Amino acid sequence: MGLVKKLIDKIFAIQNKLYPDVWPYLRQGKDKVGLLRVIGEGGDSLLLKCDGSKLAYAEGNEEVAHIFTTSIDTFLSILSGEESLREAITKRHFAIERAQSGEIDLVEVERWSRTFQRLRYLLRKVGLGGE
Repeated sequence: MGLVKKLIDKIFAIQNKLYPDVWPYLRQGKDKVGLLRVIGEGGDSLLLKCDGSKLAYAEGNEEVAHIFTTSIDTFLSILSGEESLREAITKRHFAIERAQSGEIDLVEVERWSRTFQRLRYLLRKVGLGGE
């Protein structure tokens, strides 16, 4: 997943440079860890998590409440603003892979939605985002 990892590493670099602090009010549902598996065209995947209001790589030792799955194309569509997270979920482009409850946690969906909004803002700030 070389290209996808390079892209996500660049997003992290922009995020960490322009947005170094985690916003403390986004700690709702902090004991629940939901991961996002981004699947590349070759089938390789990366696991990401919301760390407060930032996107980060999952460490693998978290107790996971659920895992969302999406393709790199949908990840980029959401990130660019071409598709909202709600639209992606409705179209089943952003699906739940594993969950203790079998249902998508609304607090976690809100956290992912806010994370994507902040990343879109940062990418626009450096001239890379859509909308």
